[in-house]
Amino acid sequence: MNTIKDNHNNQNSIKTIAFYLPQFHEVQENSKWWGEGYTDWIAVKKATPLFKNHNQPRVPLNSYYYDLMNKDVMIWQSELMKSYGIDGLCFYHYYFKDGRKILEKPAENLLRWRDIDMPFCFAWANGSWGRTWSNIWAWNELEETKDDSDENGILMDQKYGREKTWKDHFEYLLPFLCDSRYIRYEDKPIILFHSAESIPCLKSMIRYWRGLAHEVGLKDLYFIGMNASVRSISKGLDAVIYNTPHQAWALEMARIEAGIKMPSFDLMWQNILQYRPADGVTIYYEGTGDYDDTPRRGQGSGIAITDYSADKLRHYMEELYLKSYASDNEFIFYNAWNEWGEGMYLEPDEKEGYDRLEAIRDAQTGAKQKILKMGVDAYKQYRDMIQLEVTDYPADNRIERLKSIIKCLDDLLSCAEENKDISSLLMNSDIHSVAIYGMGQVGRHLAIELEKKGMTIEYVIDKNLNIQVSYPLYSINDELPVVDAIIVTPIWDYDTIHDALSDKMEVRVLSVLELIYEAE
Repeated sequence: MNTIKDNHNNQNSIKTIAFYLPQFHEVQENSKWWGEGYTDWIAVKKATPLFKNHNQPRVPLNSYYYDLMNKDVMIWQSELMKSYGIDGLCFYHYYFKDGRKILEKPAENLLRWRDIDMPFCFAWANGSWGRTWSNIWAWNELEETKDDSDENGILMDQKYGREKTWKDHFEYLLPFLCDSRYIRYEDKPIILFHSAESIPCLKSMIRYWRGLAHEVGLKDLYFIGMNASVRSISKGLDAVIYNTPHQAWALEMARIEAGIKMPSFDLMWQNILQYRPADGVTIYYEGTGDYDDTPRRGQGSGIAITDYSADKLRHYMEELYLKSYASDNEFIFYNAWNEWGEGMYLEPDEKEGYDRLEAIRDAQTGAKQKILKMGVDAYKQYRDMIQLEVTDYPADNRIERLKSIIKCLDDLLSCAEENKDISSLLMNSDIHSVAIYGMGQVGRHLAIELEKKGMTIEYVIDKNLNIQVSYPLYSINDELPVVDAIIVTPIWDYDTIHDALSDKMEVRVLSVLELIYEAE
């Protein structure tokens, strides 16, 4: 198995994993939404230059507009990645409400095609799908497409459910996790969450999945959060990724030309290399090269980097490998292997040939030579001297806490205005007796909404035992009566409260945000 041993001083220990888009084959949904036979190649082919020296359209080398349903394509990709130092591919995994899947066939085929030596893992792209590709939507105004989106433009809605939904999802993933090619850390299959902080039940789901993994004989699972702050570690994640380009490109400083934002490649990489997390947090770094999403988004909302070059990429990636060695990291991620519609790809094209792949390979070689010459410890001291202290902890947590309360209260009131029924969600989950933790504004409004629907609040828990409430009032230190679930309303402190209650008694501990999100 592709196990990464805990041998941080071995220059061969860092594995390079590139993100992989399984979009390049026809599926019924895309044909219905974007036009008959749509794949991402359509957007790539139809792209046009929108400003001087604009590198569009991008053309694969030898016009190789492949179909991922063809086994020979994956054989070619596996041989190509191995030739240039890419150790594995991280497939985007699309799993939506009620277990609906899309673009799952390439990974399922790879599972069947066991003779293809392609180490892989999954990044659950856990957002809803909506009509955000404005350029493609404009092309299809005259075609026979069907708009299945709701009033908010949602094509495929994301809901996370509870234990049954989580179990169904885990059981779908299990054959992949047990495959000998699936990438592991210390014998634990790795699973990435693309938008970790948008999953209100993340802590409970991770705990549940770990339990299922142990039941089937897996050592454990290794969870990595993307697009997440280091606070997400408290939700059960093992590590987070400093994602690029989005966390690093400083769009507010980008120049605008022809209605397109043009962030600086050099500034983006300065931010990547200067970023430094707090001690004790595992941060994996992610490199990226070119970026241009105008094939999908066109003018007005498009973003394009214009000062990229393969030589710059080699230089910056070498620095990122050195930074990863100095951080004792096991993985380095790259965005992306084949995001042709956003200009993020390593596969060869007509303009650059194999330059991007060669830049990655040469960066690895250069970093290894420097480490061998100066040693990891010496390099760590060098990095400490030149590196700025940049963390993603907010300067004043009180402001962030207040923002979270206001946002939660607004979401709760919106839920009531839209006639979403939290009480039905609870009862459908076999929850009939509840307590509420925290009787501030959010807790009081929640209690009113639940009682309107006929649900009884058995008691409440609060730090302040002098508040006036019409329910039995307890401190968390008291012996608490048995209920089916305790709903936590102080969302900023949810993780700490969750752990305290779970250690104290056998009870389902729910975040009010989870209920708001799942209610219909």
